[in-house]
Amino acid sequence: MKPVSFIIAMHVHFPDSEKEYNHVCSSRCAVYIYDSLESFIPYSILINFEDENYRIFFSNVDQRYANFLRRFLRAKKYSLPLAQNMLLKYLNLRQTFPNYFYNLDFLSPSVNQLINSGYLIPSLKRDKYGRRIIFGFADNLNSCKYSNIDLAKVHIITYETLLCDELTQIAGVIHFGDCHGSPSPSVALSLFNPREFFLLFRWGEHSLPMRHSECHFINVPTPVRYIFEFFQKTLTDKMRQRIKLHSSKEKLYEHIDLKLFPKEYGGVTPIAEMIEVWKKELMENREKLLSLDKMKLLNDADVCLRKRKILTNKNSNNDIQHINGTFRKLDID
Repeated sequence: MKPVSFIIAMHVHFPDSEKEYNHVCSSRCAVYIYDSLESFIPYSILINFEDENYRIFFSNVDQRYANFLRRFLRAKKYSLPLAQNMLLKYLNLRQTFPNYFYNLDFLSPSVNQLINSGYLIPSLKRDKYGRRIIFGFADNLNSCKYSNIDLAKVHIITYETLLCDELTQIAGVIHFGDCHGSPSPSVALSLFNPREFFLLFRWGEHSLPMRHSECHFINVPTPVRYIFEFFQKTLTDKMRQRIKLHSSKEKLYEHIDLKLFPKEYGGVTPIAEMIEVWKKELMENREKLLSLDKMKLLNDADVCLRKRKILTNKNSNNDIQHINGTFRKLDID
């Protein structure tokens, strides 16, 4: 794979504070790029996809860190051609919807207010598989006060910040949504253009390098349930099977550890305290998210979302070499 990255097989170990999650690192995840080799990641990389060459520039030193490229490799189980494909889609998604994906600054007044409202908060701790839970509370969303851009940015900032963490890249996340107090379908449609929302929903699944382990929802009104059923049809079979609508909290607690929930839902930590801790994490990663704007995809020709057969039988192409297949069954001593 020279010179894009030097990938060396080894067991992944986390800091002592998270060593209890070492068991999460299965063989499919046990590929790591040494920090000492990050300086070898070039100023730009050349990717060949379906007989077209794409040069991706990393204009800021932060984006030369291997952490960013690893998330795509991990999302595609270390299949380099599939990771290339996802990276191209990710950059194309950002450039297609710059109003949502650029200037991901949580300190922007309206975005910061929405975060302070407790609309979307990750859990402070992880479950036994190393996953964090992203809690969404529709009651805390004032659809008359915030725009579709505010709403989308809060979600994207949350996902991008969580992906800065190595363990989250590997273990993935669980989504939880309490739809009580959610806006009516007519109000929801006034926030997002249906076609645009469909594209974001569909493209996001194929472009964001995040593992969505499970999605759980409660208090789903009948009109919103119809919307769910419609958009579920746009998802892959795998994602559809991971979405569960629950009739009660008791059913929900069979899937998510009660201790991970906010105190208001029977857990330990109050929502207000969770927000303050989360804002500190957002501040720690703020510059990384803002530096995403400095990446450029100069040629978006032939980048599409239809699943195509990726040609993996080429051994090399200028700056990059391809590896056939994946490392799903990689054995490491």
